[in-house]
Amino acid sequence: MNEALYYFSHLFNIEAFPPRWLCGQWNHFTGWFYILSDIGIGAAYYTIPFLIAQFIRKRTDIPFPRVFWLFAAFIFACGTTHFMDATLFWWPAYRLAGVILFVTALVSWRTIFAMIPTIPQALMLKSPKDLERMVEERTHQLQESEERFRLLVENVKDYSIYFVDIHGNISSWNAGAENLFGYTAEETLGKPLETFLPPPLIEESLPQKELGVAATKGRFETEGFRFRKDGSQFWASILLTALYNEKKELIGFSNITRDITERKHAMQALKESKESAEDANRKKSQFLANMSHELRTPLNAVIGYSQMMDKGVSGELSDKQKKYAHNIYVSGRHLLDMVNDLLDIAKIEAGRINLDLDKVSVSSLIEELKDVFFPMAEEKDVSLTFEVGPDLTQVISDPARLKQIFINLISNAIKFNKPNGNVIVRLYQEESNGKFWFVGQVEDTGIGIPQDKIGNLFTEFYQIDSTASRKYEGTGLGLALTKHLVELHRGTITVTSEEGVGSCFTFRFPNIFSADAYRQRGNEALQQGKQV
Repeated sequence: MNEALYYFSHLFNIEAFPPRWLCGQWNHFTGWFYILSDIGIGAAYYTIPFLIAQFIRKRTDIPFPRVFWLFAAFIFACGTTHFMDATLFWWPAYRLAGVILFVTALVSWRTIFAMIPTIPQALMLKSPKDLERMVEERTHQLQESEERFRLLVENVKDYSIYFVDIHGNISSWNAGAENLFGYTAEETLGKPLETFLPPPLIEESLPQKELGVAATKGRFETEGFRFRKDGSQFWASILLTALYNEKKELIGFSNITRDITERKHAMQALKESKESAEDANRKKSQFLANMSHELRTPLNAVIGYSQMMDKGVSGELSDKQKKYAHNIYVSGRHLLDMVNDLLDIAKIEAGRINLDLDKVSVSSLIEELKDVFFPMAEEKDVSLTFEVGPDLTQVISDPARLKQIFINLISNAIKFNKPNGNVIVRLYQEESNGKFWFVGQVEDTGIGIPQDKIGNLFTEFYQIDSTASRKYEGTGLGLALTKHLVELHRGTITVTSEEGVGSCFTFRFPNIFSADAYRQRGNEALQQGKQV
């Protein structure tokens, strides 16, 4: 340990060693021949790492760069030993020379250890001949692919596909373009687009504008009239796409044009049919509304007089006459209800229904429904119960329309029930996503609804049993009107049913109490064409 400390502390001390000129029998020629050889080798060893470093810097994709750097360090260290060997002739720093030789040995072995695992990987690299063969194969494949693409484009006849260079001149023209425009490839290749456009489109600089947009945004899509060689025109769908090379430089454009004249005519016919149907529907709704008003006046008279006769206002009637008057009154009421439903549906379809929104007391609503339906339920031997959620006291709704919704649902639940059956009416409030919703539910233990009939249940004039001998009377308007009224409240209605077990109708709509929300809701309804 002491010798090592002495060695490194006297690294540059040369007192113990004579210069090499004094060791042995060096003559002038032999000495300088040895010295110059060492200097030449050292200079070459210093130059080689410099060249390797330049190579590594310029070829960043070179494999195994770490080995190259170690190899450069090894050569540099070897060159240093040669320079040191030449220096010993005048400056015998043998201790320093030993350190340089030791460092060179370390670098040499480090390079060897790095090369051992690298050699198998290097052997797996493609040789120049292999790379040349791969390039030839890829080139051949690319040529075949380009040829297939060219043949595909040229033989497509249903679409016009052609290419335009950056100057707006046509560089290719397929069979589809020839069929669509009537020009052959010989007539178009190398010609500017304007050659084949009518003067109005040329004056608008249409081709330059479209190519400019495609160059800026990458693509341009439009529809418009285009002209054939014979002067006829057609409605075209045009897609322009900018084409770039590997350097992201614009090299041209592709143009795909389709004749969509028939589709345009079909869309126009469909639009006209839709408008005609909407107009007919409006006229139908207006007719129903007018007829309903005209029918209500004589019906009210029939109902009023038959009721007076039934009560004996105009004199005592026989039992048979009373029965006839009562039948006239019941039939008149039934017909008036149907007319009123028709009038409401006509107003809704015409967008003329009025919702008079207000705060509705739940307890008052239930009392009114009890007064209406308890006698009817008792007559049909049906149990009718009401259940109210603990946090529900008021509902924002049109009082008359809300009552109408419940009347339609409860009357059906009682009418289609069984003896000793049950009808449960539930009213409660639920919260979802920070909003409060009013929920009404009418559940019965009646005859139920076949599953294949539920989809048409809310359609006007639809009846589950449409035969002439059907057991239950009805017009098929009540549920359709109920659905319309719920939707006017911005709500939904659903039904679940099992045949022979019973049905459950559930509707819900927003229950909004704030004045701002009230006004917003009204504005939204007005924007949809409905008055609130």
